[in-house]
Amino acid sequence: MFKMLFVSSLALILTIHVPATAQDFCAEARKKPARCNYKDMTQSEVRNSLFLTDLVGAKIKELEASEKAKGRELKVVILARQGTNLDKLGVVKDTDSQGNYRSVDQLAPQINPNTLANQMSEGDGNNSTSYQQLMFELDKKRSIKYSHLGIAVRNHKESDLGKGYWKVFQLLWHCEDDLANGFKENQSALHEDAMAAFFVDHMNAYGAQIMIPSQEIQNNVEQLLLKKDNRRLVDSNLHQSNYNAGARFDDLSEENSNSYILDVLTAGLYKPGVIQERSQGFDVLKKTNYLPTKVVPLGLYSLMGLPFVDKFLPSTICFSNQKYIKNLLLGEIVTTLSIEEWLRRNNWLIQSVETGLKDSELFKEPTNNQGKKGEFIQGEIRQGK
Repeated sequence: MFKMLFVSSLALILTIHVPATAQDFCAEARKKPARCNYKDMTQSEVRNSLFLTDLVGAKIKELEASEKAKGRELKVVILARQGTNLDKLGVVKDTDSQGNYRSVDQLAPQINPNTLANQMSEGDGNNSTSYQQLMFELDKKRSIKYSHLGIAVRNHKESDLGKGYWKVFQLLWHCEDDLANGFKENQSALHEDAMAAFFVDHMNAYGAQIMIPSQEIQNNVEQLLLKKDNRRLVDSNLHQSNYNAGARFDDLSEENSNSYILDVLTAGLYKPGVIQERSQGFDVLKKTNYLPTKVVPLGLYSLMGLPFVDKFLPSTICFSNQKYIKNLLLGEIVTTLSIEEWLRRNNWLIQSVETGLKDSELFKEPTNNQGKKGEFIQGEIRQGK
């Protein structure tokens, strides 16, 4: 039975801050036993996922025809899907009242400048006044709808062009060893999957986004992922197997599914071989004004800033490098939203479309005479059967 836990890179945004030993703290967190809270997908979940795959494939074929009519060849698209419900992560405004972009370091002192210095030096817990002030910084026009990213490539030898089922490249975390396939417990691995496998998950809603990057980015990313020598460079230098759902975009010691896609797209700004290390990509991201999504946990999730909570977090989540989490409950993460905004900001996004299942279209769970839910073998979907 196929056993892999699809972990959204946005699972939570909550932990304590240990300034002097942030990387050591996360390294210790990864030593926790991996929690394989895996359960078979129900029959209705699989059917809904396959229905969504059909919708996305049809939409890709439409986009391919539209691009061809404009004299362009569609080679690569960025796929995003729903999965983890992220409603409890409020998105903080990227700009001040004058419209100037601001980093999290610039925003934090503005939230509560009278108490922030003492909090950071003395290590006090959450400050309710700071949190209340942060609520006024929420951006009600922006939200994090999609939780997981992949890159779909047309000219892969295993793409099904007739259905628009392109091969999808994605990063996934593994909760157990599968040495036969080169997967290690509590580490991430890179996958080339059938499109259906990208969407097969326990999803809170069945929606997807398709983004078309510029023709130059498409050409370069295709070369990066399909040419053997280039792919070897991507696998060895742009992939960090230490998985952290709360990784910062510029942290060399860890990576997650969304930050990996960001790294590949950054390398795709140039011909293969120009960006050879993630650190080079970080410099490019800063120069091109990439802004990770600033977020604050809402409701009961705001309790996650308490000092003891990190003891109960799984090994996939560590936010000790998010220095304003404990004191302000303010963090920054790589999201579909931040990547789309970055592409738009630099005029690198040709088009973005959404598709998905309406509530009235969802399959409901059937039961047999004993009331047990139906099961599907997900491994066959991953292999494209």
